[in-house]
Amino acid sequence: MIERIKIKNTLVTNFTVMILLILMIGQGILYTWLILYQRSYLKYRLLDEVKATAEHVRDAAATMGYDSKQLDFFLETIVKSGNIVSVKISDVKGSVLAAKAVQYKEEGSGINPFFMFYIPEINIIKLPVKAGGKDTGSIEIVYSGQSVNEVIRRFLIIPPFMQIVTFLV
Repeated sequence: MIERIKIKNTLVTNFTVMILLILMIGQGILYTWLILYQRSYLKYRLLDEVKATAEHVRDAAATMGYDSKQLDFFLETIVKSGNIVSVKISDVKGSVLAAKAVQYKEEGSGINPFFMFYIPEINIIKLPVKAGGKDTGSIEIVYSGQSVNEVIRRFLIIPPFMQIVTFLV
């Protein structure tokens, strides 16, 4: 027969429960900090990567010319890289000289309870193009934060799940 275990309200029991609560709260705070730090790191790493790409596009546009098939192929390769949604090269007047874009599938736009851990899905970076010290146009790159959000999503699911499994075992 299975008997019901009765836990007595003793000093040892109270102490054990308090220690477990303190550990769980402390772990929760540290885990939240870790995720926020990871988000910040990945966000700025992606931004640096896109800035470097924008500088390469700017240099390529200056050397290849704006009507070049080489430049079109180059822009097409860049937008197929994964994080970049579109590239647009404009002159000083705002006329588009060259542009490429890919079909972009946005994630669900429902309410996200973990919004503080994610970065915006669509981000824009603009760089001026200068020749001979004169402003000759701009490069605009639209990029996606989905890759960063996917890493954060895994951080939000896998470690807490494994912590619960470990705690139960």
